[in-house]
Amino acid sequence: MTMRKIRLILLMFIFSLALSACGVTHEKPSQKGKVFIDDSADLFNGNDERKINEAMEELSEYGSVGVYTSDAESYSTTQKATSYYNNHFGSESGFLFYIDMFNHEIYIETDGYIGDYVTRAKALTIVDNVYSLASSEEYGECAAEAIRQATRLMEGKHISQTMRWVSALFVAALAALLINFAVLRLLNRKPEVSISELSLGVKSVTRITNERVNVEERKFQTAAIDKANIAITILRILLIILSNGGGGGSGRSGSGGGHSSHGGGHRF
Repeated sequence: MTMRKIRLILLMFIFSLALSACGVTHEKPSQKGKVFIDDSADLFNGNDERKINEAMEELSEYGSVGVYTSDAESYSTTQKATSYYNNHFGSESGFLFYIDMFNHEIYIETDGYIGDYVTRAKALTIVDNVYSLASSEEYGECAAEAIRQATRLMEGKHISQTMRWVSALFVAALAALLINFAVLRLLNRKPEVSISELSLGVKSVTRITNERVNVEERKFQTAAIDKANIAITILRILLIILSNGGGGGSGRSGSGGGHSSHGGGHRF
């Protein structure tokens, strides 16, 4: 594959990311959404439910809000959250916070108007921010804080993204080391000279040999630069993906076919 084709493929990939990031916008619901708590795993006490309901009431200005817990056997937290969302919200604007005790994972599922703001990237950021509360068995505060952070996003405010930036910096540092290593290896590599060339003592042959070596060295340097450019482009794509959570609001098809999921989870 030629360098030109590789660059074309990379440009097409970046263009597709840009299109997916645009997403489809939805109008704000004309009335408040429904709110509910389905605590099948029996994790919340009365005080927990009070805090969760207070947080849900604020977020319900933008769509329906639900908190679901379960300790039933489940192969996939993602599929179960998507299916639950389909059954209770369909394709309407909504926010579902799911605590899967069987797989020890918290998960956020959104769609519609809320999904335009709480995208997959933002959902991942929220669960990164609150999973430690679930690890400490503070399930009620975990759910309430996740909903509060979603409300802040809906209000145009910012939330902490410490874990996302740490991951991005780690990937950037690792990629930079790999790029430097690859470039140095390519630039220091010398083409081999054949035995027949070494055996010829004629000046004209020596000159031709030197020219050939110079050409080969230039080829290696050009190849090194091209590969470095590709590596830098890939690094930029990785940073875009990390900062946008793999494409932001483009989502994936929900397992139940009811909506386009913007979900994200974190084990605890």
